[in-house]
Amino acid sequence: MDQTFNVANGMQTVGNWDAFVFQGVSILQTQWEAQVQAQITMMVNSERT
Repeated sequence: MDQTFNVANGMQTVGNWDAFVFQGVSILQTQWEAQVQAQITMMVNSERT
């Protein structure tokens, strides 16, 4: 938790916060897309059998 506060203390500008939040959102989006792709692949494969 201390690390989170250290990062927050380093965010002196709105621009820094924007970049930080955007990075987090990008990571979540990438994980979500990978999961959806895996589910689609699984569904397609199960339809083929």
